[in-house]
Amino acid sequence: MKYKSCAQWNNAETGVGYSEDFHASPEAAESVCRMLKNQGFGGQGKFFPIWTWTKPFTEE
Repeated sequence: MKYKSCAQWNNAETGVGYSEDFHASPEAAESVCRMLKNQGFGGQGKFFPIWTWTKPFTEE
């Protein structure tokens, strides 16, 4: 099973409303969410997510 890190963004600030990435473990997905909360969009420290979450992803 894979996992997703998901983030909701302020579209007016970033031009992106939602982003997601896929990971091999829940720990990796949680790590990305922590990084987004601490370092912001693209690691630039300018724009931060409204909220982040992780969830399992099953390939169909």
